Amino acid sequence: MLDIPKPDTPVYLELTITLLYNVAMAKKYTKWFKKVRGSYLPITWQGAVTYIPYIAYLVVTYYYAMVYYGFSLTSLFIIVPNWVAAIAVMSWVASRKS
Repeated sequence: MLDIPKPDTPVYLELTITLLYNVAMAKKYTKWFKKVRGSYLPITWQGAVTYIPYIAYLVVTYYYAMVYYGFSLTSLFIIVPNWVAAIAVMSWVASRKS
């Protein structure tokens, strides 16, 4: 039979604290992205989920520009600054989580 220490013994408390610390540290340093040729690819589900609002923003911006301005210079002035800002934010997030 297994000899499990009782909850009020110092050995039990030490094991509990060590396990909680190891779990917290393992989650703290998990990388979400991997740098590949100047870009970041998601390697965990958190990284993949981070791309969902990013892609949605790019699609909505493109749709807005094309619906309201068509293929004109004005639509280019709407798309380019928004996409550059989105790329900068996503690159910053990915660099912090990789």
